[in-house]
Amino acid sequence: MKIDHTGYLVRDMEKALAQFEALGYTRDTDIIEDSATRNVALCFLHNGAVRIELVSPLHNGRPSVVDATLQRQGDGPYHICYQLEQPMEDALADLRRQGWLVVTPPEEAVAFGGRRVSFLFRLGVGLIELVEADDETV
Repeated sequence: MKIDHTGYLVRDMEKALAQFEALGYTRDTDIIEDSATRNVALCFLHNGAVRIELVSPLHNGRPSVVDATLQRQGDGPYHICYQLEQPMEDALADLRRQGWLVVTPPEEAVAFGGRRVSFLFRLGVGLIELVEADDETV
C-alpha cells in the first residue's frame, strides 16, 4: 500500500484552506460535499509530493460522521489514507488478522469518483482509510 493522503479534520473549511494555501499548498479539487452518506465537506490539496484532504462537517443542521471526533480532538490530523494494490476484501482480511478493527465497511466515496473506501482503527496507530486503486494505478 502507498500513502494517498493525510486527512485533516477542520471546523471551518474556508479558514483552513486559507491557512494551508499560505503554507504553499495548492488545491487539487473544489470543495466536495458528501451530504448523502457522511455529511462532510472535503477538499484535496498538495504541496510537492505531499497530498492532504481537509474534512469538515457540513453546517446544515444535520449530524456529521466527524462531529464527535471534532468535538473530542479539535482541528488537526485525522487519518492516513492508503491506496490499495490488492482487492479491498483481501486487504481487510489481512488487516483484521493483524488486529485492526473495521470502523466502516467498504462504501462508495463521492470524493473518489465512486471507488470504495473503508476506515479501520488500531490502538497505537490510530485511524486509517483504505481506498481502492484507480484504473491508472492498477
